[in-house]
Amino acid sequence: MSSARIVLKLKNDLGEITRLTEELEGFCERNGVSSGSLMALNLALEEIVTNVISYGFDGGEHEIDLELLLADGSVQATVADNGKAYDPLQREDPNVNAPIEERRVGGLGVLLVKRLMDHVTYARTGGKNVLTIRKRA
Repeated sequence: MSSARIVLKLKNDLGEITRLTEELEGFCERNGVSSGSLMALNLALEEIVTNVISYGFDGGEHEIDLELLLADGSVQATVADNGKAYDPLQREDPNVNAPIEERRVGGLGVLLVKRLMDHVTYARTGGKNVLTIRKRA
């Protein structure tokens, strides 16, 4: 498995999720990424980008930068946006064993991303949220 890279500029529009999925599928197919890793990456990226689009901005048009990088047998995806500062990894994981009526709203998507990926990091760099996920190809 060699290295490969693509960069996408997504608008803060939920319609971009379809384009993201198509680009990710093409990238993974061209580079021999397993179907299981593709499915996990697709779920994680859909969750991350949907949350950025839905909650990250106070209106107006914005771009979300997405880089996919295949190296060392893993796919790394980096999502960067200039939205409100938010580190999803600082949020406490929801108690999925608590009765439904005692659970707080939110947090399940971040938990899903953390469980699906092999590695997840967040940084606030140059006025941007930068979330990086990695999954074994």
